[in-house]
Amino acid sequence: MEQDEQVVQNILDRNKLNEIKDKVSKGLYIGRLPEKVKLAFMNWCKEEFAGDYGVGLCYLYHFKEGLLSSPNEILAMQIEELRMEIDSLKARIESMVVQPEAEPKIKTVSGKTLRKG
Repeated sequence: MEQDEQVVQNILDRNKLNEIKDKVSKGLYIGRLPEKVKLAFMNWCKEEFAGDYGVGLCYLYHFKEGLLSSPNEILAMQIEELRMEIDSLKARIESMVVQPEAEPKIKTVSGKTLRKG
């Protein structure tokens, strides 16, 4: 009976060992990561990617490779577009403003200019 219990225990130990091997082979473990950074990354992934750390890591990689733009870069581009649109509108307004007409000048035969009025 004791031998049967030992066999069962060995089987359970092997099953646990196989479970651990499966988890380790499928996971990604990063050492030397500050706890504060680790927690911030985990919370960010939880909020943005439903806790999927792989998707979070892919997002960071794509950002690094330039496939994604930083929020500041996007804002800078939008500000530049608005500035260009404002300049265009200013130019249109300036062209629409009526310039006062110069008083007509009358020249005599001798070349003197006479003012009207």
